[in-house]
Amino acid sequence: MSSSAGWYPQPDGQQRYWNGIQWTDHVAPGVVWLPPLDSGPPEFTAVRHRRNHVVAGLGIVLSAILVAFAVTQALANFTGPPIALSVLKVVNLTVTPSSGYRLDEPALLLCLSVAMILGVLGLLLLVTRVRFLGLIWRLGALASITLPALLAISHWRFISDPTSGLKEGTDISFAGQGLAMLADGARGLLWDITPGIGLYLFTAGLACAVLASLVPAIRREESMTVTANR
Repeated sequence: MSSSAGWYPQPDGQQRYWNGIQWTDHVAPGVVWLPPLDSGPPEFTAVRHRRNHVVAGLGIVLSAILVAFAVTQALANFTGPPIALSVLKVVNLTVTPSSGYRLDEPALLLCLSVAMILGVLGLLLLVTRVRFLGLIWRLGALASITLPALLAISHWRFISDPTSGLKEGTDISFAGQGLAMLADGARGLLWDITPGIGLYLFTAGLACAVLASLVPAIRREESMTVTANR
């Protein structure tokens, strides 16, 4: 070993003196590193995983707007002689002053209430950051559209097959004459029944609520500096 004389660290943590030729018997304590007196507490970086439901919340709010607007529009278009009110009542329709055919008052209030619930759930999703809480709002949105979805399905079935739709929703004491006239005149003879713009928007709003409820939450990692306590 050829190096300049001086103190050198040893495996046991002490220092030993090298005179430039050989090791001597002189030893000294090892050097202990101390942090500067003015240094602060140690810091480290932590990663926080956060979730947000912005996409799902916006989708459900949009579905609420579509449902609320759709049920105020005509859900079905009838061309031909006037339809008996007793016939319309079976499929929850009523005649408006503008000669349109939209939901009657009970069904209308039901759908508007669902639209309000969807709007509230969508806003809750926008601000929710707690794990598993967003799942509750999503399930609530799916549950709230159950009755409107059944209502939309019944209207599509009635438009595609009016007589079957009326027979399923009619008891034996129903005025058979009006039903027979509709059965004989449906699809081009006396009446032509087509879906209205309201039914299209209503269906789109319900589909939007289903899709938005299934959109996964967006996960984001946030780095933050944490100061350890002494």
